[in-house]
Amino acid sequence: MNIDESYVIPDCWLWITIDDIAQSMQNGIYKPSQFYSDDGIACLRMYNIENGEIVWKNIKRMILTPEEIQQYKLEPSDILINRVNSRELVGKAASILSNIETCVYESKNIRLRLFKNLTESKLVAFWFRIFSQKYYNKNAQQTVGMASINQEQIGLMPVPFPPLNEQKRIVGKIEALQTRSQRVKEAIDAIPQLLDQFRQSVLAAAFRGDLTADWRENNPDVEPASVLLEKIKDELNTNIVKRSRSKTRPIEDFLNNNSLKDLPENWKFVQIRNICKDSFYGPRFGKDEYDPEGIPSIRTTDMTQAGQIILTEDTPRIKVSEEKIEDYRVIKNDLLITRSGSIGVMAIFKDNYLAIPGAYLIRFRFSSLVLVDYIFYYLKSPRGQSLLGLNSTSVTQANINAEAIKNLPIPIPSIAEQQEVIRQIQSFFKAADTIEQQYQETKANLDLLNQSILAKAFRGELVPQNPNDEPASILLERIRAEREKLQQQTQAAKKSNGTTTKPRSKKAPQQTEESVQMELDLE
Repeated sequence: MNIDESYVIPDCWLWITIDDIAQSMQNGIYKPSQFYSDDGIACLRMYNIENGEIVWKNIKRMILTPEEIQQYKLEPSDILINRVNSRELVGKAASILSNIETCVYESKNIRLRLFKNLTESKLVAFWFRIFSQKYYNKNAQQTVGMASINQEQIGLMPVPFPPLNEQKRIVGKIEALQTRSQRVKEAIDAIPQLLDQFRQSVLAAAFRGDLTADWRENNPDVEPASVLLEKIKDELNTNIVKRSRSKTRPIEDFLNNNSLKDLPENWKFVQIRNICKDSFYGPRFGKDEYDPEGIPSIRTTDMTQAGQIILTEDTPRIKVSEEKIEDYRVIKNDLLITRSGSIGVMAIFKDNYLAIPGAYLIRFRFSSLVLVDYIFYYLKSPRGQSLLGLNSTSVTQANINAEAIKNLPIPIPSIAEQQEVIRQIQSFFKAADTIEQQYQETKANLDLLNQSILAKAFRGELVPQNPNDEPASILLERIRAEREKLQQQTQAAKKSNGTTTKPRSKKAPQQTEESVQMELDLE
């Protein structure tokens, strides 16, 4: 027996194996697809075991005979064990509760049935949760991307075995502590959504002008947006009529149809085309133009929700001719927006290395008199997302083009107020990020706490031992006697039916308390 030396158990406990306490183990049922029906019996799959519990979701149902139902039925206190999965998930297990509807289990699972009233199945399931991964890493059979475990390997798994009354006390204590832990988890699980709502509220306030209302009172002499826009027009040396007349929509269409709120004094709505130098669709390349030594081609997957660009080893690299590099390349403060697939994902290029936009990106280059961070945050705001057709009430669209984006209205304040809007947004977002980091740390600590509870439980440290409890050695003898009785009944039943009895393919080893303790000493 491969005892885990990190678990030093009390003297009144024993190290045993699963075989010592198992009444039976059986692989689940396999049926071709034509036997699946909404009118059938619920069949639990490996996906229905999560975090040591049965999760009743995406339930498949099978048409089965009464004999099949009887053979593969899951009963309260059975333990369902996943026998085929990834290396990280193989061996996950859960105890079947009494309030579950009639169900069976599919072939990638094993049903472990213990002797009722002689072993707390929940305690054994808890042991699977804390120890099985370590055990299966040593014993599971590996194939490409998958691992498997069989009945024999499960049967040989070592288990710390307390007296029955102590088993019940341990299970009660674990469940009480985990209930408290779960309440905390449920309370903090609302935090990410609340933070997302907070960030959206900040952005909404920013582009109504509410976020900088006090700033405007303290800075009444700033240059109005109308003056700034004249400077931008001079810089770009262009006008809205000059380009793409057929695709241009009057700004009044948006202001009327979208009921955009009146702006603060000295702000002004313009279309994005009025502040945009140019736009460019990322080029497509043939397979022969990819080169590990080439120029990185930025993809949607290289862009974060915060608007950063992070290249990886997977970022494709392209051979680009010298005469094309200047046409294709991105420069500092270019805005990249995904036009197809995950549309609306965007990021600002803030580096100096040579790179080009990928085929599903549009590169926007703006006037130097407008801050690109301001435009980025606006397009990420509820108003911007609505105009892009990306908010929760919009019909999802397959793609978006540059002209549609350039038609969109954007509220423009002075450069000084743009800077203040950005500063305040980033300040609030930094506070939200700090809270989110604390949430992640608390969540991780809760997971560690739950593991610590189980570790203490199986070292005999969670509840006190009671010298009046029936010793584990006597309990083990009672289990053996019950197994012998069951085997005799099975043999008698088969004789009465005129059949011969075949021995079990794997019989639980008969260990005395002395032999178990000797094995412990040898480890």
